Amino acid sequence: MNNKKMKIVHIAQANGGVEVYLKMFFKYINKDNYDNYIILSEQYNKSKEYFAALGVKVFIVNMKREISPNKDLKSMIKIYKIIRKIKPDIVYTHSSKAGGLGRIPAKLVGAKNIYNPHGWAFDMNISKKKRVIFKFVEKVLGYFTDKVVAISEYEKEAAINNNIIKPEKIVVIENAIDFDNINNYNNENDILKKLNWDNDSIIIGMVARISEQKSPHTFINIAIKLLKKQPKYRFIIVGDGEQRSEIEEKISQHGIEDKIYITGWVENPYMYLWNFDIAILTSKWEGFGLVIPEYMAAKKPVIASNVGGIKNIIENGKNGLLVDDLNVNEFVNKIEEVINNRDIRNKLINEGYETVKEKYNFKRNIKEHKELFDKEMSLKAEKKEQYI
Repeated sequence: MNNKKMKIVHIAQANGGVEVYLKMFFKYINKDNYDNYIILSEQYNKSKEYFAALGVKVFIVNMKREISPNKDLKSMIKIYKIIRKIKPDIVYTHSSKAGGLGRIPAKLVGAKNIYNPHGWAFDMNISKKKRVIFKFVEKVLGYFTDKVVAISEYEKEAAINNNIIKPEKIVVIENAIDFDNINNYNNENDILKKLNWDNDSIIIGMVARISEQKSPHTFINIAIKLLKKQPKYRFIIVGDGEQRSEIEEKISQHGIEDKIYITGWVENPYMYLWNFDIAILTSKWEGFGLVIPEYMAAKKPVIASNVGGIKNIIENGKNGLLVDDLNVNEFVNKIEEVINNRDIRNKLINEGYETVKEKYNFKRNIKEHKELFDKEMSLKAEKKEQYI
């Protein structure tokens, strides 16, 4: 490799966890080695200045989550025109919609084609018809793809078991967190005073989008049961989403508005996370579950759904506790067990912290990406020499 900077165009339609991932990626990637570009959907309008401040050249393209042949074709043409002018070495697409819109244009301009699904669309809680369609689309686009980056071993296994792409085209680069950033917020704020909660309140919290995937109804059902047993419990959901209004209605119906707080979207969830006594996640599916190592880094005992990539992070009974089938009673029992047993609580906290410190620091993620980029460019150079 010469000293010329590698040009990489990233494409992202979905925000949420993908946005967090990209912000960490550009924070830690070596700017001396790469010219970074990013094509984003309009969902990122509020974040485009953040990326620009990190030295990333930003383009906004109208990309919609829902499938629309006419709109999708227009988006794909715009993406093609942008990357044709840039002439990138690598196009790196993030999540299924960006992968659908970006991989064919990447192939047309002769760039190396890397795809990170951030959780397979066909592995979500969707209808059988949609699952078949999503699998078909992924299989077709797999022919245009040089490498798939799986964010967990679970995600790699899902791709292989469903014959999505050849196993040799998949590399696992496990998801990770900004360990340094979390530790910058390692102090409790005045959240108890702000909410008029007593100092001896027991706070159960969840950082999650208020959407079908995260099953916020399960979280509220847990709260209802626990409050019947112990009125000192309090609950925080750090996030927002399309199901917020129905969740708030459910809270109101049970008359527990003063015991549950929904923050809405916040720039730094860690200021709330440090106030949790127990951190939980009630997801129906997860490609990885990025918030789990964040909980662990903040030294909170973790209880989560036994689904998807979460199973690759939590070793049940050692660094966290797993619950099958969103069983509300099981969640309640395990929360009470952790609250009432100091030894169990300390074990989960200590083992969780060691897990995240060793495995899930984003600097490791960047190192593995550099190795991937270098390898793909070397293969491209070798192939080019064969035709000279």
